[in-house]
Amino acid sequence: MNSSVRRGTEGLASWLAIAAVLAVLLVVDAWVVFGGRSPGKVAGSLSQTGLVELEGGQRRVFAPASAPAGTVLACVHAGLRVAGRVPAPGRTFRVHLPPPDGPGGATLTIATRADGSVHVRCSS
Repeated sequence: MNSSVRRGTEGLASWLAIAAVLAVLLVVDAWVVFGGRSPGKVAGSLSQTGLVELEGGQRRVFAPASAPAGTVLACVHAGLRVAGRVPAPGRTFRVHLPPPDGPGGATLTIATRADGSVHVRCSS
């Protein structure tokens, strides 16, 4: 009789543990959905800033003042992701991330013209 009591409490303990884990997940999801910050995101990182992401081969031109200096832009190509901030007028920012196994990679070029327009290119 003692062993049947133990089996019954082990089953109950397992179900209580599963319910507790589900409750925690639901609370975290509700927190994020209704305006909280995800615990996995770091303030000031790309996950918290306004981000425009281009894919390989895309180009985009932003009108003056629509992408001010400091705006984060990203390029995703061949599974690689590079990001950078819009430079001051008259400057160009370029970053290349090579793949670990050969030629190619992802290149992000951001040029801010003197008139304030921002020209962005994502390529290999």
